[in-house]
Amino acid sequence: MFDDTLIGGEGSDTIIGGQGDDSLRGEGGNDSIDGGIGNDILNGGAGADTIDGGDGIDLLDFSEATTAVEVRLYTNSGALNDAAGDTYFNIENVVSGSGNDKLIGDTAANMLDGGEGNDFFSGREGNDTILGGLGADTMFGDAGTDLIDYSTATGSVEVRLYNTLGSLNEAAGDRFFGIENITTGDFNDKLIGDGVGNVLDGGAGSDFFSGREGNDTILGGLGADTMFGDAGTDLIDYSTATGSVEVRLYNTLGSLNEAAGDRFFGIENITTGDFNDKLIGDSVANVLDGGDGDDFFSGREGNDTVLGGAGADTVFGDAGTDLIDYSDATGSVEVRLFNTRGSLNEAAGDRLFGIENVTTGDFNDKLIGDAVANVLDGGDGDDFFSGREGNDTIIGGAGDDTIFGEAGADLFVVSAGFESDVIFDFDEAEDRVDVSAFSSISDFDDLVAISSSNGQDLTFDFGAGDVLTLINTSINDLSDANFIYDVPA
Repeated sequence: MFDDTLIGGEGSDTIIGGQGDDSLRGEGGNDSIDGGIGNDILNGGAGADTIDGGDGIDLLDFSEATTAVEVRLYTNSGALNDAAGDTYFNIENVVSGSGNDKLIGDTAANMLDGGEGNDFFSGREGNDTILGGLGADTMFGDAGTDLIDYSTATGSVEVRLYNTLGSLNEAAGDRFFGIENITTGDFNDKLIGDGVGNVLDGGAGSDFFSGREGNDTILGGLGADTMFGDAGTDLIDYSTATGSVEVRLYNTLGSLNEAAGDRFFGIENITTGDFNDKLIGDSVANVLDGGDGDDFFSGREGNDTVLGGAGADTVFGDAGTDLIDYSDATGSVEVRLFNTRGSLNEAAGDRLFGIENVTTGDFNDKLIGDAVANVLDGGDGDDFFSGREGNDTIIGGAGDDTIFGEAGADLFVVSAGFESDVIFDFDEAEDRVDVSAFSSISDFDDLVAISSSNGQDLTFDFGAGDVLTLINTSINDLSDANFIYDVPA
């Protein structure tokens, strides 16, 4: 497979690319250009050209044009100057030149780069990326989740999605409609969102962010950034940091590497990268995701969720009802709240203090609670549960689970596809089973009908391979009080 560069002459040429990422130029004439397989760059030049990108992500290149062109991917047609009379097939991306161009996408995810000039863009369907360049551009993202990209700007820009206006350098005079996300370059930029969930990426530089309404994601990059999440549940994302960061929401300060000098207001959630990071929440419910590395977490007040990732993490839930989340683990984990320790894979070396609830993934996990009320959710897999003291809730998920509620009034949750679970110490006086996921079970009589005794043990067969066994339990010792049903409103 080779990457070909093929250039036609002033006549009407037929140019066919191969299986590589080809560069095909028709020059003058009414050319027929076929990119074939690969991510090709296609330039018809002057004339009424027929251009087929073929397979791959293909670029229609008018970057050398000095007069306006119109490209309408949704109708497969071009107009004006070098694009006049053109027909396009299987083109995803378009670059135009220094004229006042009109670029309209189609149902795919298009990249539309207008170069210089006062350009008009319409992304139509698809998650599109628009690069306006210099000039007062008008940009319609239309359907999909669309991005304005100023990452190559030559100076600071200001982008205000809420009032559809841009200013300074490449953004000067720009208008935005139906745009969700912004990326800027390595200057001191101002990025302000609107009423939807925006992703605001400021690149390097001392940037200012205001998410406004919506659940926004802010990437500050290098530089002392000021970030206002405003309304909604907002996230600061340091997942691409080049070193350790410290983020302290409670006093609005960041430090180290990409977080150095950052200030945070109205931010709820944090994601960091694969270094040894420090994440401290505040008085609201925070989601603190440390990525890999030996991270330190302090949730402070609020019902917090902590994702430690790989590495020996130290986790303080502090006040509130806090969750340690291993649902994305790549293998089995063991979590023992009673002695504050984790082991195996993502939980290896973890220390857990003031954590009430545990969620694990789809492997064969071991979840052991402590003296308070725990929620232990094992996901799928053949899991082992021990609630210990406290009024615990145990959720086995799919798989053959081994369950000990131990002391306290415990709740065991089963749902369709749970397979074969065994509860070894069901206490008829205070324990319950939540069978509300089974619409066919509405009262105790329905449970009696699917029950059977096997020696001293009681089995409920819900069908489709879902069997719940209560060790040393008789149906005669149970009642409606031991179950939660699906009761129509």
